Amino acid sequence: MTDKTDDLSDSQHPDPWEQQHGETQRQFPGFCEYRDIHPLRRSLVKVAQKLGVSDTYVERLSSQFHWVSRSTEWDREQDRTRRDRREAEIDEMNERHAALAEAVSAKVTEAVTTLDAKTLTPNQLVKLMEVSVKTERLARGESAETAAIEPTRISADEIRDFLRSEGL
Repeated sequence: MTDKTDDLSDSQHPDPWEQQHGETQRQFPGFCEYRDIHPLRRSLVKVAQKLGVSDTYVERLSSQFHWVSRSTEWDREQDRTRRDRREAEIDEMNERHAALAEAVSAKVTEAVTTLDAKTLTPNQLVKLMEVSVKTERLARGESAETAAIEPTRISADEIRDFLRSEGL
């Protein structure tokens, strides 16, 4: 088997983690071994042992083909890819959650409009009011913490009157 160099033309510039100009089909797998070792455990000695060649040979290849800087670029590319994938997954999650929230909100609106305030206990009315105020504050970008309602300050009759005035 002959030791052919890659077929890249001079106008092509491969990414650092790909086979480089002048790097043969027999030499490139050595770099791949080095590149694919976890960055905290990467060593030329490990590559030499795995390939069954001398440390000196691997050190020469590493120096000639810039294994350390190429592997660093590979690590950066992998990190960028992971971050991009994570951001896309978060965007997809946010879309799913927004769609779910919209569907639940429609159901809650439907349920609230059919509520008869006379059938609710004072505690249920207060809880309903607390949740609606907190939800509105959050939707408007305000803190929900300041939306605490003291149940003893609002009577059930006041809440019923409010709900009636709102057509609920």
